[in-house]
Amino acid sequence: GATVSRKRIKEKTMGRVPEGPPHLPTLAASPSPPMPPSSSRPAPPSAGRNWSDLPHDALVSVLHRLIPSPLPDAGVFTLADFSAAAAALAPFAPVSRAWRAAARAAVAELAAALPPLLWEGPPYYRSVHGYSIFYCPVERRPYRKPMPAALSRLAICVGFSQGYLIATEGVPMEAAEAAGTAFALAVVNPFTGDAICGLPELPQQCLRSPSAAALSAPPDSPGCVLVAFEAGKVFHSRVSDPAWATETAPAGIRCVCSAATCGRRVYALTSNWKLLVMEFPSSSPHRIKMALLEPGGALRPGAAELGGALRPRAAVSLADSGDGELLAVKAVGCDSFFWATGKFVVYRMDFAAGNWVTLQGLGSRALFVDCYGHVVFAEPGRWGGQRNCVYFTSVLRRAVGVFNMEDGSVKYMQSNMRFYRATDMWILPGMCS
Repeated sequence: GATVSRKRIKEKTMGRVPEGPPHLPTLAASPSPPMPPSSSRPAPPSAGRNWSDLPHDALVSVLHRLIPSPLPDAGVFTLADFSAAAAALAPFAPVSRAWRAAARAAVAELAAALPPLLWEGPPYYRSVHGYSIFYCPVERRPYRKPMPAALSRLAICVGFSQGYLIATEGVPMEAAEAAGTAFALAVVNPFTGDAICGLPELPQQCLRSPSAAALSAPPDSPGCVLVAFEAGKVFHSRVSDPAWATETAPAGIRCVCSAATCGRRVYALTSNWKLLVMEFPSSSPHRIKMALLEPGGALRPGAAELGGALRPRAAVSLADSGDGELLAVKAVGCDSFFWATGKFVVYRMDFAAGNWVTLQGLGSRALFVDCYGHVVFAEPGRWGGQRNCVYFTSVLRRAVGVFNMEDGSVKYMQSNMRFYRATDMWILPGMCS
C-alpha cells in the first residue's frame, strides 16, 4: 500500500547520499567544473576583449554546443539529462547579465522538452527525509532532489499558479482553525525551490484556510499580486507589500471553487457558477477592480448535477489556455477531481457572447489535471506524448489515465506502484523554469 511505499522510499533516501541507487537517482545541484592546474590553464584573453559583451547569437551558439539536444534520437530527454545540462550551464550565470539571461533561456528550453512529472506535494513528502520525490510516468521511475527549506514548511495546498505552488505555511489547517490563529501563505516553485519569503499573515477576517488562490503574474514581474479567497472575502497583496488588503466580494458570491490567471486578470469561479473578474491597476497598488459575470452556456449544470447549497455536484476548474483564452475543465460524473472517472469536458469562455462554449478538441496540446483540480497545458509532441488528450491521476485505479478528446476513449499508463501515488500533483518543468 501507500504506507509501505513511503517507508521503502524513506529507507533508501536517508543518510549520506552522494549518489542515489540506480532506481532512485539523486538530482543534486552540481558545482562548477573544477579549474585545471595552473600549468594547463589556457592563457587569459586579451585585456582589451570584453567577453561578457559577446553578441547574443554567439552566446546561444556556445551554449548549444555545451548541452545535449532536447530530443536525443536515443529516446526521451530525461530529468537526469536535464540536471547534467543545467550544471554545465551554471558557470555562465555569474559572468554578466547577458550571459545569465542566455543561460536561463537555454535552461527553460531544455525544461520545456522534459516529460511531465508527478510530485508528492504537501504533506506527503514529509515522509522522505530531506528530499522531494518526482515520479516520471513516461519513464516509470522516480527521481529525488534535495528539498529546499521553503518546501518543508508547507501544510495545505490552496492553489497552483504561474508554475508556483501556493500553500498554507506552518501548522496544518485543522490545527490553525482550532486554535483560531492566523494563516500564513507561502509561494514556492516545487521544481527549482525558488520561494517568496516573508509574506504577511492573512488578516483575522480569514477564519479558515483560503478555498483558492492565484498570482496575477510571474512572481518576478513588477506588480505581481497574490490573491486569496475565503467565503465572501478577497485578500490581495503585492508580493513586496508588508500587509494584505481586504475586499468584500460582490453580493451573490458564496464560495470560490477555482481561480486562474489569464492575461493580466484573475478569474474566480464561484460555487453558484458565477465568474468574478479582477484587475489590478498599476496606478492604485492597493486596490482592485472587480466585476461579477453570470455566463450561460453548457458549463452551467442541469438540475441533476446541482448538489448542496454551497458546492455543485460537478468538479470544475479554471485554466489558462496559454494563448489568452480562459478555459474550464469539468470532470463528468463526480463532484470532485479526487474521484475522476476518466470523462472530461473542456469549455472556452466567449466573453463577447457571455457564454461558455464546449471545445471539441485541444489541437496539438494536452491538458493535465490532478486530484486537486490543478490544470496545466503542454505540447506533448516535444516528449512523445499524446496530443488532444486529458492526462489525469486516478485514485480509483491508482494509475495515470489518458482521456482522448477525439473518440472519448480512456487508457491507463502502467505505473511503478512502489513510487506512484494518485494524490501526487502534476509538475511541468517547462512552466517552472
